[in-house]
Amino acid sequence: MDKYSYWYGNITGPGHGEKLKIKALSLTPEDVYKMKYEELAGIFSENTTDRIVISRKEWDLEGEWEAIREKGINYVSMTDEDYPGRLRELAGEKNAGMPFGLWYKGHLPAGDRISAAVVGARMCTPYGGAIAKDIGRILGENDVLVISGLARGVDGIAQRGALDGGGESFGILGCGVDICYPQSNLELYMELEEKGGIISEQPPGMKPLSCFFPARNRIISGLSDMVIVVEAKKKSGSLITADMALEQGREVVAVPGRITDKTSEGCNYLIYQGAEVYIGPETLEKKIKEIAAAKQMACSFDLGDGLLSGPVLDRKEAAVYGCLGLQPKKLETLLEECSLTFAETLGALMDLEIKGYVKEASRNYYYRP
Repeated sequence: MDKYSYWYGNITGPGHGEKLKIKALSLTPEDVYKMKYEELAGIFSENTTDRIVISRKEWDLEGEWEAIREKGINYVSMTDEDYPGRLRELAGEKNAGMPFGLWYKGHLPAGDRISAAVVGARMCTPYGGAIAKDIGRILGENDVLVISGLARGVDGIAQRGALDGGGESFGILGCGVDICYPQSNLELYMELEEKGGIISEQPPGMKPLSCFFPARNRIISGLSDMVIVVEAKKKSGSLITADMALEQGREVVAVPGRITDKTSEGCNYLIYQGAEVYIGPETLEKKIKEIAAAKQMACSFDLGDGLLSGPVLDRKEAAVYGCLGLQPKKLETLLEECSLTFAETLGALMDLEIKGYVKEASRNYYYRP
């Protein structure tokens, strides 16, 4: 990202689609900044063209850029290659509304790493706090990036656990990245700058407003492969995050609690709806293996090595397919490696066979043809 990208991302008025026109034309924000009015008019609407021209006159290109750099703040937009791939994938018409640009301190989550959001009640119980810290630590120890909202309670506790486990964590704020909210998490905020990052779609200096927090939840789930909910009321921001995760095709895991506890109503409700139940570290180990297998499958598609030309496999199919190779593998061995139930494994094998991606060499021995 450079000063031109920063300027372009901060032009008010034009929507994402209008700003992204330059990508299709292989133009850069610097090209736009230096274009004549007639050239701009051939690309953008009249209103957007006027706004670009006005912005060039009013925007202090060098001064604005230097100001955020002095604060250790970076900016990335959808026109930049290092914009988070997970969010870019969700920026289509079906999931419109991903932020065009992000301010951040530290660095952005690596796209090739597994990431998990851990969210929950601000006023969590000792039980919820202990579970959140354990989950964060386990994820950190397994090299999984932990995404959360840096809020008091479950969010901050899980992020602290991730750092204690030697991992990285990223705080998604509902205010400018130069503002620590809440102040009680200042020490954690400062550590995340060194061992992860602080990210927001709100510009520096923007105060935390209640309307920003539901919106930031879509970024938390969007940056994650799975969302883990630890204690949440039935009507809470954590449930909003879980709903967004499901809409975005992310996995949802919920920590069960006593049915008499208000802070567990949301989690128990998610489990009732079909979310995976957290029963201990083995739950996370299973999910990590499944996600890793799915990512391996995605790489096969990206590399274009001819393995598959059909639709992307679902999570269970990818988990099974990722454990198979050219040499036939026994069903019992496959069950141990793919971390699915017997019924799930057989169902996935049957679907893969129907699609022609897997064959049975002999009874209960499977391979990739």
